[in-house]
Amino acid sequence: GTIVKQEVAYMEKIVAFNRKLIAAFRAAGVPILAGTDAQVPGVVPGASLPDELEALVAAGLTPKEALDSATRLPNVWLGSEHQRGVIAAGARADMVLLDADPLKNISAVRQIHAVVLAGRVIGRAELEKKVAALKARTAGRASVEGAILAGLVD
Repeated sequence: GTIVKQEVAYMEKIVAFNRKLIAAFRAAGVPILAGTDAQVPGVVPGASLPDELEALVAAGLTPKEALDSATRLPNVWLGSEHQRGVIAAGARADMVLLDADPLKNISAVRQIHAVVLAGRVIGRAELEKKVAALKARTAGRASVEGAILAGLVD
């Protein structure tokens, strides 16, 4: 009833504020890092990353900037940019292979074909099995995309 409507209105205000904040940070040149792995009650680490990337694009980031926020930029901040978050000789051989181009539509991050983890290719069928086990541990809130992007599938 009324309480739910108030909660929805409150959350809508937070989303609107966050969009303005992201736009202001972007305009000021502040690096924006994805953060769905934060310890937030009810959020399975990584499971909401596709939603977050879509929200960043809705807030004004380009798809490339949104992808950088979850890949390259965190590694720059951690000082591991030569080993992770890049495709380069000598870097870790970890990557997600998609069935569509996320630079054209960020929602393509949901269309995972396979994962290369430490040089080993993990196909969609194996990923589905791993996520089924993860769903059993997370009350069904895991997805292949979120689990992979959070590094929970190994």
